[in-house]
Amino acid sequence: MLRIISIFLLVLPSLCCGQYTLNGSALSNGNTCFSVTPNSSWQLGSIWNNTPIDLSINFDIQFSMNLGNQDGNGADGIVFVLQQQGVNALGTAGSGLGFQGLSPSIGIEFDTFQNNIPNDPLNNANDPVSDHMAIFKNGLVNHSSPNQLAGPVNISATNINIEDGLNHNVRIVWNATTFLLQIFIDCNLRLSLNQNLTTSTFNGNPLVFWGFTGSTGGLFNNQSVCLPTTIQGEIILPPVCPGNSASLSAPSNAYTNIAWEPANLVATANATNTTAIISENTEFFLTFDDVCGNSYAYTYLASVTPGLQITLPSDTSLCAGEEIQIEAQINGSYSNFTWYGTPGASLYPNNTLSPIVSGSGNYQIFVESTNGCTYSETFSITNLPTPNVVWPSTTTFCPDSTFILTPEINAEFWTWENGGQSSSFELINSDTVFITMQSGSCISNDSIFIEQLQIPTVDLGADQTYCLGESVTLNTPIPGIWNNNVLSNSYTINATNTITFSSNIQGCPIQDTLFVSFQTPPQVNLGNDTILCSGTSLLLTTEVSGLWNNSITSNQFNVTASGTFSFLFDDGICQVSDEIEIGYIPYLQEILPDTIVRCLGEQFVLNGAQNTATNYSWSNGVNEPQQTFTQSGVYSLFTSNTCESISESVIVDFSSCEHTLWIPNAFSPNGDGDNDVWAPQFSEMISLDIRIYDRWGTLVFRGDKSNFFWNGNVRNGNHIAQDGAYTYAIRYATNFDVVEEIRGHLILFR
Repeated sequence: MLRIISIFLLVLPSLCCGQYTLNGSALSNGNTCFSVTPNSSWQLGSIWNNTPIDLSINFDIQFSMNLGNQDGNGADGIVFVLQQQGVNALGTAGSGLGFQGLSPSIGIEFDTFQNNIPNDPLNNANDPVSDHMAIFKNGLVNHSSPNQLAGPVNISATNINIEDGLNHNVRIVWNATTFLLQIFIDCNLRLSLNQNLTTSTFNGNPLVFWGFTGSTGGLFNNQSVCLPTTIQGEIILPPVCPGNSASLSAPSNAYTNIAWEPANLVATANATNTTAIISENTEFFLTFDDVCGNSYAYTYLASVTPGLQITLPSDTSLCAGEEIQIEAQINGSYSNFTWYGTPGASLYPNNTLSPIVSGSGNYQIFVESTNGCTYSETFSITNLPTPNVVWPSTTTFCPDSTFILTPEINAEFWTWENGGQSSSFELINSDTVFITMQSGSCISNDSIFIEQLQIPTVDLGADQTYCLGESVTLNTPIPGIWNNNVLSNSYTINATNTITFSSNIQGCPIQDTLFVSFQTPPQVNLGNDTILCSGTSLLLTTEVSGLWNNSITSNQFNVTASGTFSFLFDDGICQVSDEIEIGYIPYLQEILPDTIVRCLGEQFVLNGAQNTATNYSWSNGVNEPQQTFTQSGVYSLFTSNTCESISESVIVDFSSCEHTLWIPNAFSPNGDGDNDVWAPQFSEMISLDIRIYDRWGTLVFRGDKSNFFWNGNVRNGNHIAQDGAYTYAIRYATNFDVVEEIRGHLILFR
């Protein structure tokens, strides 16, 4: 296997999207992948690295290439180009592949379409049928031209078609010593050129821009490349702050046998991407093999930014509560600083280099340099042993007793508040006890409150009597043990018993006793709700006397009217009550009319129901309260309930219901004895309302059943009506429930 070790002197930064300039239809697909042309017709694009490479130095560029998946209908291809026109260079579209027109230049053509226009020096005439590659110079892609320096050959060593939608590995190697340019496709050497490109093409200037051009015409493909992350053998990493991590990334062609050295300084020695903590300037070495088995070696130079020097006082010891002022010195340029203290440490103010500190712990200053790095230094304080007292856990005592306070005192000397220096202190009441202690130069004070307990009073009260069936709950301000061996601050009683309660508050006993009895209440039952017949009474009786709802105390109550009747027995211990609802059935009533008159041929329904009746019987055999009549006759109804019965009758008369009304349409009130009055003729009328109006709507006559004729006079007979037409309106009601209104005209002439 061929092993190539490349050490380069030219230093280039790692490649990334921001180091490329895109022109025309070229698009970024993310990371370092680009579409030279999208999948549409007549597209033209170019991609250029912003930093030139030097042809006097070796280079080895690997990238993946995808020329689309439209074989036969796809076009036109891309070109890897070295040129000196700059990062905005863009040639012609179609068969020119975006390379045509760029001069001076070297182009490695990857052509996917057969263009064959004879005698066209600017076109790629004599194209092979297969997808092919060749090396050209100065922007001409004619295979019959002297500008073709090598080729054409099939792009793939195994297939005449490269438009398979797959990514193909392309490696372009330049040896600046032997002037050998080699192109490998999928690990196979496909084309070579041995020529001093600097003198033959670039007029002695070795600095060239590198990148890709591509185009489509009437046919098209999505033509894309994914470029390496670096192409040089030596990479200078951006400086990092001391103690920070630097990112180490292998080139994108790293495939197997990846190894970072020194291995102990990196997080993962065989990973494509790893990190290392940088404390000082360090060289890292990377070796790997690519997918074709070629070996590479790279050098990564990591450096740290210049640091600051921070000086703090020496660590010290203090008594608890003491404080000192420290002085921090910073040598170097800085922008700001921040103090931090561990829990228990106290520092103020924190915006000065000379703060006052107290309390054991670490005091750390963080300083940010003007180049953005952060440095820190730590100062520690330890506390001298502080005299202390360990008080007993029990700090209460019962009434009518004394308390001997015997704490554990960790001090060389001590004095109680009364001047005593013994190991104990006696109390007979609640009090706060003070002690002063000293060990070496450290003095401390402490105190404790000793409480004589105020035991709550538990009084269950005098013996009590309750009514059987009731329950009573005894409550105490504190929980205790009752006679049922249950711990609680309440006890529920429902039977005669002697109740005991006992408790203990921190050794102080509490107890009490109570006798509770229950008496049996009398039985009171007024019976079920009932209904009585009118005129009767009901005597309610009870075993004992009590208060009735009429406010009378007795053991009897005579009910003579409906209502709710209640009884209450209350002897101060038991309270018993009952109530009863009593109702009365009203007397039956006669509800049928004496006579009913209806027209012949009709029928009518008569309902003889009433609320208090339960049985109905008509003389014609109908046993329902409702009866339908169609014939005249006398009908009897027998009605009864649980209390009484009655009988009543109704006369039903079906007769003729005809009535007559004749209205004359003219009259002549001239005194000749013929038609001198206007008078309608009628029979079977209950009421009659006659109104006559002149042509202006003025009422000139109004009559009724007793005054129904008009003699032609108006205004109470003082004036004679004029000849002409008049309007009448007659409203009437008959004996047969007929009500109607008739309108018409009449003529008056003399």
